[in-house]
Formats: sequence, structure tokens, C-alpha cells
Amino acid sequence: MLVREQVKVIKKYIKYLEDNKQKWVASGRVSEIDVNYDIECLKYAVNSLIELEQFQLKIISLNERNLKDDKK
Repeated sequence: MLVREQVKVIKKYIKYLEDNKQKWVASGRVSEIDVNYDIECLKYAVNSLIELEQFQLKIISLNERNLKDDKK
């Protein structure tokens, strides 16, 4: 599974939590602090995955450049 796909799913779940947060808090199913914590954790996960993807792309780019230099 690509990092982009993982980010997409996590963002979808963040939206689901945000859309249902007030309803769940009002019903007493969960505290607002708990939902906010989960949302923040998921947002950090998204940021970490995006950083990972950028690092992967940089490594690929460096490897491609090294291969070109080796052929010269």
C-alpha cells in the first residue's frame, strides 16, 4: 500500500471523527478530550507519513542521480 493511500484513509477517518465528535460527546459515549486527542494523533500520523514519503522520494532521486553518474 502506498503512503498516499494510507494518508487518504487516515484523513477520511479524521473527518469522520470531526463530523461525529459533538454527537458522541453529547451522548456521553466519549469525552471531548479523548476525541480531540485521537484526532491530533491521527493528524501527526498524517504528517509523519508525508515526511516519510518525501524522504523516500529524495532517496530515490539520489539513487537515480548516482546511477547516472556511474554510467559516465
